[in-house]
Amino acid sequence: MGLGLSRRALVAAFASFAVCAAVVAAPVARAEGEEEMPAEHSAYDMALAEGGMPEGWTLLKSADGAADENALKDAVLALAKEKGAAADKLHFVTRSATAAEGKAVFALIDLDERADAFSIALKDAAAGKGWAFRAMGAPTRLLVVAAPEALREKAVALQSSWAAKMLAVKATSALEARNGPRAVLMAKTAIAIDPKSAGANSVIGRMMSGEAIQAAQHQGEDAPAMLKKAIDMMKLSVSKEATGGLTPGERASTLGELGLTLLYVKTTKADEEARDVLKEAVGLPFDEPRTGIVARYNLACSYGRLKDLDSAFKELTATLEANAKSPVEGIGNGWRQDADFENLKADPRWAELEKKYPATGGDMGGY
Repeated sequence: MGLGLSRRALVAAFASFAVCAAVVAAPVARAEGEEEMPAEHSAYDMALAEGGMPEGWTLLKSADGAADENALKDAVLALAKEKGAAADKLHFVTRSATAAEGKAVFALIDLDERADAFSIALKDAAAGKGWAFRAMGAPTRLLVVAAPEALREKAVALQSSWAAKMLAVKATSALEARNGPRAVLMAKTAIAIDPKSAGANSVIGRMMSGEAIQAAQHQGEDAPAMLKKAIDMMKLSVSKEATGGLTPGERASTLGELGLTLLYVKTTKADEEARDVLKEAVGLPFDEPRTGIVARYNLACSYGRLKDLDSAFKELTATLEANAKSPVEGIGNGWRQDADFENLKADPRWAELEKKYPATGGDMGGY
């Protein structure tokens, strides 16, 4: 296959590979209304907070915004009554913020059940009332913003970006807890709200990577398309165009997984890209140190493929030193069998590494 058996064992070192593959394979919603998902998120999950205020915005204290927030809430409730939607099935979280263009009042609405007539009426009434309206990842999660016309679009973008970021945090937490279905649901909801959400694209991309690599290992016909999809989502998540940002640890994990996935494309161009991505990854702090060891191992593999022997030996030596202190399944014995290092074996340094790091009876990497 051109890839060492050890890397197949190293797959297990990434949390994303422990999730439900069937759920990962589901299509990802890229825009509002494209795919309906159950609403496990609530208005409280999405509500603006001080940390979500960009430069030029100020979140008002509850008392300062109460009158306008209550007025907006009452107007929405009046429309709900008119359209037969029970008031006790609408739940509000309100916020107010100011910017140079004026004041924006935000009402996030949770519906206990779908009320399409009310939602349509709310959308139709918005422009005439000086509001902006949009669904927030599900037909039962709505946003209404009352603001001067010059501020409305910015206000909706602010709330949408913050909501997606908070849902992406929940998706990441679910991924770390190895709750694949919840991670997918939260990430897809975030992407439905904000297609460029860094955190959500990272979660989905990393999870899809595992499925794509398995397909590539079995030479599946759909492997190239699956690899491309995972790669594209991870690239978006670490790009300047992404919104919400990643923590250094999330960025490191995403780049590490991206580099690994690129190695399965098996072209010189992809190997060069993998090398560059993995070089950045190993310079970042990983939340889980052993995934950093895996990233460095894969960096050595990329150098090996590209016949940069000095760099390959440097990274492989550093990997084996780190692995001796904190073993990662698959590295201890697997590196000798990895086809990516074939170019290294005629070099005297290879024999020195074999002598310094002899094979053991354990850590067979699942072979």
